[in-house]
Amino acid sequence: MRKTIKLAVTALAFVPALVAILNFWRILPKSAIVNAAVIFNLPAVSLTHSLMTPDTDARVVFGILLLTMFLWSALIAVVFRKVAGMFLGEDEVEGRKFDWVAFQVRFAFGFVIGFLAGWRLAINSGKTTILISMIASGIFGGLLLGSWRENFWSRPL
Repeated sequence: MRKTIKLAVTALAFVPALVAILNFWRILPKSAIVNAAVIFNLPAVSLTHSLMTPDTDARVVFGILLLTMFLWSALIAVVFRKVAGMFLGEDEVEGRKFDWVAFQVRFAFGFVIGFLAGWRLAINSGKTTILISMIASGIFGGLLLGSWRENFWSRPL
């Protein structure tokens, strides 16, 4: 059961890339879900836009976009897998339980920081919905800061 949950959470990181690709091929219509997928893949899209010049072939740009979206999704999948392991209690060391109160406090601080960063991203891009960008980056920042603790990313011996 634990492996199934971790696999599902890991696969969830690749869904926004799939939605963005389906929108690019005009299979999915433009909607708030597509905007959220573009916001999720904003680092990959911005890296690809920085490589575009007037004489760059569109197929090369699309290939680079696919590669960067896959690499970004893979990085987020690793983070999601670690967070799922934390929620399932796999990282509990020496019989200590996870401190949920501290997680909630760190999540609240991370949400505020991510919420404000999402506003800034939406203002700079000019293409995304501000509220979606703020909520998505707030949740990501909250999970990132909330799951941080001493020796969180290292395996116990």
